[in-house]
Amino acid sequence: MRSRAIGVLASVALVGGVAVLSDAVSQARPAFAVASASKLKSHESGIQLTSSTVTISKSQVKKELAGVSASGIFKFKHPTSPLTKLKPGKIMLLQGSDAEMVTKVSHSHGDLLVSTKTASLGQLIKKGTITFSGAPGFQNIFLAPTIASPTSSKTANDFERPGYPYVGGPPGRVIATAAGAPSVSAQGTAGLFGYSLTFTPSSSTKLDIAGVICFGWGAVCSNGPSNGLSLEANISGYIDVGNEKVGLTVNGGAVTNSSINLSNLDAHLKITWVAARGTGPDSGGDPPVFHLPIGIDYTIPGEIPIYVKLQTALLIKMGISAQNSVLGGGIMLNSDGSATLNQSGHSVSGNDPSGTIGGDWIAPGTDGVHQNSTPGASGATVAIQFPKFGAGLGFRSANAIGYIDMITSLGQVTGSEVAGEFCSSYALDFSVGGGLEAQFGPFGVSSPRKTLWPPAGSNKGTTTYKVGLGCPTI
Repeated sequence: MRSRAIGVLASVALVGGVAVLSDAVSQARPAFAVASASKLKSHESGIQLTSSTVTISKSQVKKELAGVSASGIFKFKHPTSPLTKLKPGKIMLLQGSDAEMVTKVSHSHGDLLVSTKTASLGQLIKKGTITFSGAPGFQNIFLAPTIASPTSSKTANDFERPGYPYVGGPPGRVIATAAGAPSVSAQGTAGLFGYSLTFTPSSSTKLDIAGVICFGWGAVCSNGPSNGLSLEANISGYIDVGNEKVGLTVNGGAVTNSSINLSNLDAHLKITWVAARGTGPDSGGDPPVFHLPIGIDYTIPGEIPIYVKLQTALLIKMGISAQNSVLGGGIMLNSDGSATLNQSGHSVSGNDPSGTIGGDWIAPGTDGVHQNSTPGASGATVAIQFPKFGAGLGFRSANAIGYIDMITSLGQVTGSEVAGEFCSSYALDFSVGGGLEAQFGPFGVSSPRKTLWPPAGSNKGTTTYKVGLGCPTI
């Protein structure tokens, strides 16, 4: 069960491919370097944009952009050149803010409406190198959706007043303007999932997270368990990131080399959950991976819109054989060390993270974990990808380029209480890895995930537990 959970999370979270760029050549651009207040230094050299790219200057964006919809429609007022050059297939580069592929252009009451979808780095850049280093800091981060809203949604095409990063500060979506600023909460639904999360910058490099994700409730975790299967997961923890170094090289429309180094990845995670089956059937226990539709982005200063991105994903599997059953579980994970990932062509390599990595389960009946009550033998697996920390192109999606992540999974099996089996078995897996990714909406990949820890052939990342008698070991 545990190997399947890890494999499914890694594969479903990374499905797709890298878009290949046309062979068209564009004008070479001079090197571009700038430093931010957080001492994050960025450098762009030898950048050649593709012939399909239309660059919209920061001043024109601020002057002409009137609104942006959740479905990716940009509304410009009184458009002038180069906005008039936009047409389907072109890449719209909003200088320093975003990069989108144009899918449709129309006019309404004198306004220019530009429908878009996510662009990849290779579709934007023909050739060039981008590097940045320093402590990203969380003083000026903002929330950005990492899953595009469905176009059928009634509100998906409603225009919102454009805020940061499209028209500059003071940005309306900023979480913090200084360390210890007030928290910001985000909540909503995605299919059968609901979520309610709070992000709090407790220092310039540390971000706290707390909240709940639920499956099968039909609302944001507020209406109690469903008649069928349901699960509520409570999450709390933090990530504290030190200096990072990122390098990206594009040649021929493809990312040929990339590297990411985190000198400090201090992460703590606690997740507890309760899974239940009511009086309904045992169906729907194999839902798709839930990609948390919130990205914590921090812009990298420069002409090309690169962002530091913090993401997460959740996988659950449930097999509860008897009605009126309840399973409880919990995980504690701690990491304090450094990690490096390098990509060259299709090859991905990295070092074993230094420092301390450790995890443990939380026994039912302790620390907020629900007691098990299963008349029939049952099982569940909960796997979470947190943190997933990397760099990516564009504001509207989590179009990551290089990333380092942690995946933690806890599988549990309980006995049949009717048969006198008052027992539980648990298997905890955790690993540190990373890869190269080109993401379009919720999916996309360009390389398999490379496991950096535990070392190959070791069992350091796997621990099994058994409570009571009669249950098989997972």
